[in-house]
Order: sequence, then structure tokens, then C-alpha cells
Amino acid sequence: MNYLKIYNELIDRGKKREDKNLFYEKHHIVPKCLGGDNSLENKVNLTPREHFIAHLLLHRIYPDNNKISFAFIMMAFRVDKYGNRQYKVSSRVYQEAREIQRELAREVHTGKIVSEETRAKFRARTHSEESRRKIGLKSKGRARDKKISEEQKKAISIAQTGRIKRPEELRKISEASKRKKWSPELKERMSKILKGVPKKSENISRAATKRFSEKGICPYCGTEGQLMNLKKSHFEKCKSVRVDIAV
Repeated sequence: MNYLKIYNELIDRGKKREDKNLFYEKHHIVPKCLGGDNSLENKVNLTPREHFIAHLLLHRIYPDNNKISFAFIMMAFRVDKYGNRQYKVSSRVYQEAREIQRELAREVHTGKIVSEETRAKFRARTHSEESRRKIGLKSKGRARDKKISEEQKKAISIAQTGRIKRPEELRKISEASKRKKWSPELKERMSKILKGVPKKSENISRAATKRFSEKGICPYCGTEGQLMNLKKSHFEKCKSVRVDIAV
């Protein structure tokens, strides 16, 4: 397929378009990495769909140019400030972009040695209060901040009921809870809420005491004793029942 011909036709269509009411994105006809500049002659207004197709065509025309391939990857995985993808790509185009991304990462990182000094800087890096505030403001309104509806809560509850957590999952939950710091105000509030509520161990102890203290009588042989023990060898399992059946 002649990708260069298709690319030129796309650019010509953008230049000749007269409808000014559409939303456009500016595109460099000759990419900067190939000697293009920021002049008006080297720019054209394209619709978002055309802009994405233009970068896809450029990548297929110059498959060995890493900068052009990287521009195509950025277009394929581009998201807005709320984390929503701006372009809907087909499964084949997505696979192509992911394979390019993997190859570029391999070229950049293969044989790269990170010094201990650099590692220490990354480990010691912390965000200032101002940075945290800006990150918090930017994150507001994202999908993760939306409230879960009652229907969703019910569906999650049904899905999680009876689910057995893996040991690794339990370990991560335990470590996360240990790192969690409770403020004095929260501790006091939790203390007031839980006041008078029996602990889990107390509930287990009460349930066990009740179970062991229950008495019963086998209706077949008349043996009395703890109900839990009688169920092991009496009632339907009683020898008297088996003798009657045999007779």
C-alpha cells in the first residue's frame, strides 16, 4: 500500500477544507525530526481523527524513525485530564502501538546501568505540600472519585461473598493496615462508635459456649448428652435405626 500517497491526499484535503466551524488540531506536514519547521506553510488544520491517521501513516512511511514512532504511540494512548482516552483505536492498531512501545523501551533500557546514588535519590524523593495539593486538585472529578451506586455496591458484595483471599493478598492487606496512621480525632470517634460492641473473639466465645452447652436426646435409643456429640453417632446414624432396618 502506498502510505505516502494516502498521506499527501489527507494533507491536501485539510488544506482545501473551507468549513471553519469544525474542531481542528494543528499538524506539522513535514515532522520536525525530518527537517520541518513551525512556519505556517508547514502546518495544516486536521480533525482529531485525521490527525491520528496522519501520525499512523507517518509511522508506516518511516518505521525506523524512533521519534515518529513515539509520536504515534503518544497519539494512540493519549488521555485527557480525567484519564479518558481521546482516541478510540482498533485492536490491530492498539497491538501495533504496543509492539512499537515495547521495542522502543527495549532499545532505551537495554544495558542501562543505574548507579546507587541515583537509586538513593529516587527512594528519598518526596512531594512537597504544594505538589500534593496540586495533584489532589488535578485528581478531583476522575472516575475513581465518583460515588458507587447502591446497585454497584450490591453487585460487588455478591461477587465478594464466599471468596477466599490468597495468602499473598492477605499479607498485602495486613502490611497496608500496619502502615496506616490514625489521627487522634479519628481514634476518639472510632472509640465512641465501638463502645459497647462486643469484640469478635467474644462473639466466637459466646457462640462456642452455646454450642457446647446444648443438650439433646436421641429419639431412637434415648441416649442423653451434648447435642454436638450425639449428632456424630446418634439420630439418623444411631445403631438402633440400622438394627430396625435390618430386621
